[in-house]
Amino acid sequence: MLSTQSYYDILKVTRDAPAAVIQAACKALIQLNHPERFAGREDEAVKIALSLREACDTLTNPLTRSQYDHWLEKQN
Repeated sequence: MLSTQSYYDILKVTRDAPAAVIQAACKALIQLNHPERFAGREDEAVKIALSLREACDTLTNPLTRSQYDHWLEKQN
């Protein structure tokens, strides 16, 4: 079982979300977590942005998304 959030959880999208929805969610979450909103904690904002970008890049590419979904199924 997963002890961390899945990429779908990180982006707050469903597993059947199309790439356009994933990209929009990523953009909105990156804006919400912009370093300017984390005065004194910019490192935290950068970590969040990197996590969001990794999730978005994986889920918007059909090949890596398929591989990730297969890996997720094996974790449950």
